Amino acid sequence: MVRKWMSVISIVAILSLAGCGVKDKIAEKATEKLIEKADGVGKVKIDSKKGTLKVEGEDGGKFEFGSTQWPENELAEAIPVFEKGIIVSVMEMPNMIIMSFDEVTSDDFGDYFEEIKELFPNQAYQMNSEGNFTYAASSEDEKTSIQIGYLDGGMNITLMADDN
Repeated sequence: MVRKWMSVISIVAILSLAGCGVKDKIAEKATEKLIEKADGVGKVKIDSKKGTLKVEGEDGGKFEFGSTQWPENELAEAIPVFEKGIIVSVMEMPNMIIMSFDEVTSDDFGDYFEEIKELFPNQAYQMNSEGNFTYAASSEDEKTSIQIGYLDGGMNITLMADDN
């Protein structure tokens, strides 16, 4: 399953570099059809105006890249919504969410980090080096893990659900 999604991510990365500025519907449809030919991929929807790409796997798993909205899936409910800063990218996969934010103050990050530490206290790892801060841990039931990082006004959150 992971290999299938990594294949899709690789194709998306290559096409996004080659297709910057492509706004033509024909090019969108051709790209969608090309990605749909990858093993395990079901339906693909590209919206160049919004800058999003949605992929639904044959197994029902969903992957979304380019969204700037807080995810609405069940996994996202494991953490509080971060209402500060600007969401610049969201990638949703069946058991993982990756979010990137800009314009996050260190105070806003610190407040959010305190909430995260309470929700994810197990197997905690924390690193602070020259302004780069990273925290990784799992939830009390160890079914969900998080990695959160902050550097120069940017914050990244990776949230993962245990496959079991």
